[in-house]
Amino acid sequence: PHQSGAPANLIVVHNTVLHATSDAIRVSGMVGSVVIANNAVYSQSGSAIAVAGDTSRLTVAGNVGVGATSG
Repeated sequence: PHQSGAPANLIVVHNTVLHATSDAIRVSGMVGSVVIANNAVYSQSGSAIAVAGDTSRLTVAGNVGVGATSG
């Protein structure tokens, strides 16, 4: 959730995401479908992809990179 919104019907594909000090991609509070696919994701000291909460509406596929995956 960000600025009173909650992730729903969100598609994150074909991106390069770099973050030096935190999670590169973080998803929490999903209320609809979220797809994270075919991205290059790099985090120096956090998770490449971090997910909190219910993951039943989440699809993660084909991502590459450096950093842990949590959730």
